[in-house]
Parts: sequence; C-alpha cells; structure tokens
Amino acid sequence: VVVVNGWNDLKYFPDLSVENTYRDIVRPRATDWRLEPAGLDSLLCLSSIYRAVRTRLIWTVFGAEGRKLRALDRTVRDEGLRQYESNLQAICDFGRQHGIRVVLCKQARLPTRALPEELRGRTTYGWIGLDHARLVSAFERLDSIIDQVAGRNGCAVIDMSSRFSGEGDVFKDHIHFTPAGSEAVAAFLAERLRPMLAR
Repeated sequence: VVVVNGWNDLKYFPDLSVENTYRDIVRPRATDWRLEPAGLDSLLCLSSIYRAVRTRLIWTVFGAEGRKLRALDRTVRDEGLRQYESNLQAICDFGRQHGIRVVLCKQARLPTRALPEELRGRTTYGWIGLDHARLVSAFERLDSIIDQVAGRNGCAVIDMSSRFSGEGDVFKDHIHFTPAGSEAVAAFLAERLRPMLAR
C-alpha cells in the first residue's frame, strides 16, 4: 500500500482542537450532489454544455476545492498534526496485522521556501487558508512526521518532495501535476517500487 497524502489533510488541521475533533469536522456523506448528480440533474449531465455550465457554477459558488476561499490567517494546530500522525500509524498497524507492506511518501508540491514569486500565483492559498510561509512550514512538519512513523514501523519512505517540489514544469497548481509531471512522477515511483516488489 503506497500512501501519498498531505494537502487534503492540511485543509482540516486549523479547525481541529480537543473540543472540535476530526469526527466533528469531516462528516461522511452518503452522496455529494456536486460529484454524483441524481434525478433530472443526472439526465441533464448527459449534455456536455450543461455539464460545463454546471461545473463552472459549482466552482464559482464552492471553489475548485469544494469550498469558498478563506482568509490567510489560519494556523496549523498541534491537534491536526497529532491526527495526521495517528492516521499514518493506523495505516501502518493495519498493514502489519494483515501482512501488507506499507510505503509512505512525502507528497510533492509546488510551494517551497525558495519558490519564485511568479510561480506562487499557481497556488490558491485561500483554499486552505494558510499563507505561503505557513503552508510550507506545515508541509515540512508532515514530512517530519512521515519519517518518525516510518522509523517506528519499519516502513519504506519515498521522498517525492525532495525530487519534485517547487518545479514549475511539474505542477499546474499547488499539488496537481501537468501531463509531463504525471509521467515524471509515475516513472520516479515505478523506479523506487520495482525493487520492493521484487522481494
């Protein structure tokens, strides 16, 4: 099992606290009408024009990340980082109990400390509510947690971050790859996974 996560976790960290738990913030939904149209909406989605207008409307109202933009005044709380560590530990525990090898990856991302200003515009910081410095710091803390959890559990770590983070030709935005970036990342992962699969 190859675990690559970070950005989607960070979105919740500023809201977590002892009183406001992960369960309170992230409530599972049976369906999300934005992703799974139903009824008449589903029928109308057969039209490419309708679907394009629908998507644009959803992005305008909810933002591309499924929510409106936030002010850049949030901070990552320790409770969020502890939750991230707990999640990774649970994955490692599950893997060990079921004979599954777990590989933890440090997520590649565009924002880095040395990222030029002209590339910073690709990241919509309001989706996560963290300014550039806080976002970079938060990712660095996640990388540190990955090392700690992997060390305790004997998991392999693939460091996608040190290889790709900050490379403008790899990313179309904060975390999503360009077509060329997808190919480069896939080749990088395959090269590192191949010897693990041979064992």
